[in-house]
Amino acid sequence: MKKQLVITVNYVVDPAGKPRLDVIPQVTQAIANDTLDFQQTGLAGTMRITFPEKELFSTGNAKFSATGRFFKGDEALGVKRVPGLADEDVKKTSFVCELLGPDDKVLVTSTGGNGGGAIEIRNG
Repeated sequence: MKKQLVITVNYVVDPAGKPRLDVIPQVTQAIANDTLDFQQTGLAGTMRITFPEKELFSTGNAKFSATGRFFKGDEALGVKRVPGLADEDVKKTSFVCELLGPDDKVLVTSTGGNGGGAIEIRNG
């Protein structure tokens, strides 16, 4: 049964004044044909999510298929079947979260020691 899975990316400033991000849930369990919808909370700016393994996802956005980048306001991503993966096996892939400010300057990134997120995909 196809489901829409919501992933929340919360951009905050910690008590020491340093920006950070939290991804909820940290690991999302998905089945082929599910859709992923990313929600942004916290600090103002533009959310950018980058998928190194973009071939595992589908969307009508032609730019995503070229870059693997998802922005707030883009249509939800479809989860594709993973070729050669047995139904009981899992393919785990990660994504990088960023918050962009004016002029697309990166304000916070999950590669700077902050947690990004992961998707665990099953074919069935």
